[in-house]
Amino acid sequence: MTLKSDSWPRIFRRLFLILLYYVACLVVLNTYMDRHGFRGYEDRYGFAKMMDYTAEKPFCYRVLTPLVVNGIMELIPDRSFVKLEKDLLHDSGFLRYADTTGVWDVKISARQHLTYLYLFLCLFAAVFFLRYLTGLVYPGNAALMDFAPVIAFLLYPLTFAHGTHMYDFPELLFLLAGIIFILKNNRLGYYLVLPLAVINKETGAILALFFLLLKYKEISRPRLMVHLAVQLIIAAGIIIYLRVLFSDNPEPMLANRLWSNLLFWVNPKSYIKVYESYAPLLGVPRPANLIFLFLAGFAVLYKWREKPDIARKLLIIPGLVMIPLFLYYGYRDEIRVFAPIFPAFYLCAVHTVSTVYRGLTPEKIAGRAPRDPAS
Repeated sequence: MTLKSDSWPRIFRRLFLILLYYVACLVVLNTYMDRHGFRGYEDRYGFAKMMDYTAEKPFCYRVLTPLVVNGIMELIPDRSFVKLEKDLLHDSGFLRYADTTGVWDVKISARQHLTYLYLFLCLFAAVFFLRYLTGLVYPGNAALMDFAPVIAFLLYPLTFAHGTHMYDFPELLFLLAGIIFILKNNRLGYYLVLPLAVINKETGAILALFFLLLKYKEISRPRLMVHLAVQLIIAAGIIIYLRVLFSDNPEPMLANRLWSNLLFWVNPKSYIKVYESYAPLLGVPRPANLIFLFLAGFAVLYKWREKPDIARKLLIIPGLVMIPLFLYYGYRDEIRVFAPIFPAFYLCAVHTVSTVYRGLTPEKIAGRAPRDPAS
């Protein structure tokens, strides 16, 4: 049995994309681990606190990752830990990320290894969901669908200026999955993702707003109200339950950062800051840096009226909701808190980049004036 001649390019494309996306996810994960990792034994919301559900509020409410990891740990027989003890405590390459100076044993190491693999799987799934979303919004452009997601992922660590948390990558995955299920009218998939997104982080409830923005013209008013009521009951029920469950956990040290954030944004020095995200000594612009702000602003605003309607809907109202939350509860230019609008920002940026490059004629690329056809 022989393969058709046109099968080889298809096989090459698929394998190439898998490798490319795999490497991009490794870059993101390595940058995350190098910057702050699991925050070790940080007193307030470090790995140990998150895993035993004693972190301070609101971190204690974000329990999906601990539930997944602890659930897997319960399924592993003790004899397996004995067999893997040497690898988990001494030989694993993962240990370069781990803080082994404090309390450290085979089960703590196993939990961190499982968390590491779980976060990678979330990233790897997310980049394929992003590719699928790109194809939905920009159909018919294979190169854009294949390569825009990997470029976005390679730039994703630019948002890690103040570190990330173990619920950030799952959050991105659930947001992308939820948007896709809404667009594809996959109600079962959507109603499976919604509670997972809220259990992972309470901001997952914004999926209900996405549903309203994307479907209010497509669904009759009574049916839309029923869907929204069900979604709000699910989201509010989970949020209230978790707050009651962890009501005795420590209160946050600083709940309102409005004043310190305003002082940061009125300081001219904030707009020239860099940080070492990808490599030591070689800094990249922080989110408050003028270079970053120009690129991000241009990516969103260039030919705004020509942007896909989906992108504009998912950006304007959710963005307005997120800005006051960012000023009150964010930290300086910690834009990872804008994760709910990352998909919309990405869709706008894809439109901008494709429009800019589509307008590059051979003459413009070579730096020459266009040739006069009459000459």
